[in-house]
Amino acid sequence: MVNTLWAESERTVPRAFRNYLDIQVEYNEEWLTRFSAEFDGCRILHLSDLYADLRPGFSVAVRAVLVGVACGLVAITGDLPTCTFGDYSGATQAIIKIIPDLMVPRFATGGKP
Repeated sequence: MVNTLWAESERTVPRAFRNYLDIQVEYNEEWLTRFSAEFDGCRILHLSDLYADLRPGFSVAVRAVLVGVACGLVAITGDLPTCTFGDYSGATQAIIKIIPDLMVPRFATGGKP
């Protein structure tokens, strides 16, 4: 299902949609002194506020960026669907398409009810 928000918004805020499709991986090193030594070197891939159902092909674009990203855990958080009402199955299906190559523990929690 294509989100109709895209067609209208693409004309009114084109920079926002270019940014939406400009998917990047950032590396941040954090020192968590209260964790045990077993976590030293652990990499967490954090995917946040995906709005995964906003644009067809988004999940394919994310998968392409994630090829070769090494991590020990995937955390998917924040706003996953575009809208706060209606059917969320489009966002769910898009996220399912993103994660099959990430063969590590995967956890998700949405920010919108």
